[in-house]
Amino acid sequence: MMELCDGGRRIRTVAVSAGGTNLENLEYDLDNTPCQQVLEHGRFFDHCDVQSHFPLDEFLVQMGFHSYLGVALTDSTGLRLGVMSVVKILIVG
Repeated sequence: MMELCDGGRRIRTVAVSAGGTNLENLEYDLDNTPCQQVLEHGRFFDHCDVQSHFPLDEFLVQMGFHSYLGVALTDSTGLRLGVMSVVKILIVG
């Protein structure tokens, strides 16, 4: 789960888990990320090769993400507060 920060230009993770292990939180710019698409459209799904669709998103490449599903988190007035997403890592072999 991620929350908007820095006036909506950046996003900060508040809960990250992979393989049953909690990971350290991080903060990054929204530009050229799937999270930016989520916040613009309310939801976003990229079923394969998400790294090649967002080559400037270093975190996607570092983590080896293959697919992405995200939905915007909103308050009762519809104001977008953050993103909840699930990613899949492609394991070959």
